[in-house]
Amino acid sequence: MALFSRNDWIINSSFHPLSTREVLQKVEETVGAHVQGPNRNNKPIVLFDLDSTLYEVGYRTLAIIEDWNKAPKARLSIQEDLNRLKLEHIGYSLYDLARNLGLEPAHPEIKNALDEIKPFWWERFFSNEFLPYDKPYPGAAEFAQRLFQLGAHIIYLTGREEQKMLSMTIHNLKRDDFPWCDKNTTLLMKPSAQISDVAHKQSVKHKVVQVGALLASFENEPVNIVALSKIFPESMHIFMDSVYSDHPSEPGNLLYKINSFLKT
Repeated sequence: MALFSRNDWIINSSFHPLSTREVLQKVEETVGAHVQGPNRNNKPIVLFDLDSTLYEVGYRTLAIIEDWNKAPKARLSIQEDLNRLKLEHIGYSLYDLARNLGLEPAHPEIKNALDEIKPFWWERFFSNEFLPYDKPYPGAAEFAQRLFQLGAHIIYLTGREEQKMLSMTIHNLKRDDFPWCDKNTTLLMKPSAQISDVAHKQSVKHKVVQVGALLASFENEPVNIVALSKIFPESMHIFMDSVYSDHPSEPGNLLYKINSFLKT
């Protein structure tokens, strides 16, 4: 099967022809109907990814680059360009960031500069230190709370590494008023950086079966949402059209798509 990246993946995937408002409403109605239906003893589950699904993580990268700019170092050719960096320039990778600044990542000087910045960025992006800069997308916490109040068990399924990011992940969920309690929420993080994100997300099946029935999942990465849709073909799978990698994926089939958590 052919694999596609980014916009080509969206073009070649099939989505239900519903607006963002209609998709969010359908998820709420599905949870409500399950709670009132004959299978209500089988706990309804809604699964959420975190980065670029519930949370805008561009602020994290902005803070890291600002920190890098303050550190003593040899002056790089792109330093002046980085001084004009704004949230709208942030993409999935530093190469996306460069392109959005009007730079060519393949140019030797630009590539060398990015190669110098990347270890600094990587070490801090995947750590507790800069997680407080993340901000929930407007309406995300409120939507998750509505599902929780309807009776859904919320699973946060993230590729963040548990050892490096657990404490601030929990702190932010509480800070931002996402559902959080021992009984009806679950946080599933990667036990090791050696495990790929998609393998980690595929491993969720046994946990879901233990808790109840998966009604819907929200995910921004094409590879991950396609994997979840294969494991749980009867569930709603909602693609958050925000920021995502260029990792190729086979097209999705009968997915849903949103671009925010606001019904307006």
